[in-house]
Amino acid sequence: MVSALGRRTGLTLLEVVLSSALLAMVASVAFVANVTGMRISSSSLSAAGGVERGRTAIGRILQQVRQSESVEEYDSTPGTLVCTSAAGDMCFYLYNEDEQWPNPGYDLDGYQLRSAWLSGGVLTYGDGEVLGGDLLPPPSGTVFSLGDVVTVTLVIDAQGSGLSLRGAAVPRNAP
Repeated sequence: MVSALGRRTGLTLLEVVLSSALLAMVASVAFVANVTGMRISSSSLSAAGGVERGRTAIGRILQQVRQSESVEEYDSTPGTLVCTSAAGDMCFYLYNEDEQWPNPGYDLDGYQLRSAWLSGGVLTYGDGEVLGGDLLPPPSGTVFSLGDVVTVTLVIDAQGSGLSLRGAAVPRNAP
């Protein structure tokens, strides 16, 4: 194309190629940043969901503890908690289908926290409502610490690292 002054206007092939390459580089950097941000957001939401489920589970256990007349381990099995109240005996325990019962070693990954009403004072391992999943055994091997104050420790598997949640309550209806 020729301008009114007689000069050529427009872009040379080299200018078009360089500007296209620069545009492609900027677009690819923006795309990678967007994908990385979405992955980080997704993993953060997943960890936050695990924490919220863990807090809810601890809240349910502590509510049952507060309403209990007595709190003890089930059949002297570590990692279990039986809350006795007027409504009956509620047992909370860690479950993994690959674990041996009784006397589990709590050395596996991927436990579920379950709650079950005892039938005739007997716990059927694997029964009950799932309160939370993707749990790791606590480093001390103790999920429930009993005494005047009952302490609950859950370790959530948050993308390969353990996140500990704790709560404590006193049985209010103890004689």
